[in-house]
Amino acid sequence: MRKTIFYSIVYFALMPGAVAETVYKPMDASVEKSIRQIGDIYGRLEGDIDKDGKTETIAWKKFLTADRGDYYQLLVFDDDGSLLWKGPEEEDEGNPYIYSSLDIGISLPELLMDIDNDGYTELLAPELQSDVSPVYYRKLRWRGSYFEPLLSNALMLTVEESNRFVWKRTSKPYGTWVSKLTPYGDGLVKADVTVYQKDQSVGSGVALLQFDREGANVYRWIEPLPAHKVIGTVYGLDPYGDGFLSIRKYPNATEIGRLYNGDKVEILDRSGKWFKIRAMESGIVGWSHSNWIRTD
Repeated sequence: MRKTIFYSIVYFALMPGAVAETVYKPMDASVEKSIRQIGDIYGRLEGDIDKDGKTETIAWKKFLTADRGDYYQLLVFDDDGSLLWKGPEEEDEGNPYIYSSLDIGISLPELLMDIDNDGYTELLAPELQSDVSPVYYRKLRWRGSYFEPLLSNALMLTVEESNRFVWKRTSKPYGTWVSKLTPYGDGLVKADVTVYQKDQSVGSGVALLQFDREGANVYRWIEPLPAHKVIGTVYGLDPYGDGFLSIRKYPNATEIGRLYNGDKVEILDRSGKWFKIRAMESGIVGWSHSNWIRTD
């Protein structure tokens, strides 16, 4: 059965480099008239995308209903209602300008903001996805008169920091990633977070994020993630050298145990280049250098 999703029409007042409060207010009459004339508008976002102190409107219009689902064209309206730019109308899920709601997944805009504080506004939408795997976000950057496609990436929680997400590409189907973005206010973005572990168990949480050039920091967890284990494997030890990795009471402190290539450890914490670990076989808890521990 084909999935269908309905977007309410909301208005976002965006300042450069931040997402402001969601503001419910009458739209400028000229813009409203232009959008009504276009017809069949499915959803829209607003923001000062060209940094002129006035609000532009990003809208998406359904132009095709096919066997697999619906396809949408992207439109950009100036503050006076004039059409600044429009995307193509093609039945092509691979085109970065085409949005869709298909039986294999949904790709519709979620966020309009300067996510990396470079002075340009980006439009973010998830790529089509039909299974449990990291959600890749399609990014378009407004270049004054057109949208420029950027590299798609997933926003993944780092192993090293429990409150830090970074943009990355990964071949792994598991991990912790942002699965939905929603404007929140005060420079924050609400993120739905999905956890998928190697045992195929799935968890979720909700966080408020502050974006920067390389990703986003967690400002606050609204719904914390379920506790889960991060497992590492000892590797790369020279069999003709010491051949072991010390477990220490603290970083650079007294040795309290040893690990060998292939040993499994649970990673409990991190401090710089040191992991706090629990050795799976002996149960010893201590600190080992991260250079010789690969996360599974």
